[in-house]
Amino acid sequence: MCSLGLVAGGVILTEMFGVRSCYLCNLQRLIYLIVAFFAFVGVVFKKKICAVLTAITASGGVITAIYQSFIEITDQEGIGCGIGESTAIEQLVDSLGRLWPTMFMVTGGCDDRAWTFLALSLANWSALFFLSFFAITLWLFFRHN
Repeated sequence: MCSLGLVAGGVILTEMFGVRSCYLCNLQRLIYLIVAFFAFVGVVFKKKICAVLTAITASGGVITAIYQSFIEITDQEGIGCGIGESTAIEQLVDSLGRLWPTMFMVTGGCDDRAWTFLALSLANWSALFFLSFFAITLWLFFRHN
């Protein structure tokens, strides 16, 4: 549920407060939705494979959020998203944006640190949340009951 709440929070920040979302932001929204799906299936069917899939997906979210945080703090030209030829990630997000614009429409750049809370950007917070999902999932996988 926390994962879905984070997605809802991102959409609210975008729609109501004008925080522009980029390719990596929207990819992270997709990853949060996948984490929620695997976690839900794991809870309902009590399958440990879902914990593994959730952990793998969350680790992909950690990597994406850390990469976006790196882009935000570097001032180098040519590092970012939406620059030059479209990557597979950009094509995926563009396709999703056409299907579900409220959720996945790209309106900003990955180097834009538009919103901060306690001196951390959305990408920084996202990395922390994905890392916590990863740790909780591993704990659930290895516990004995």
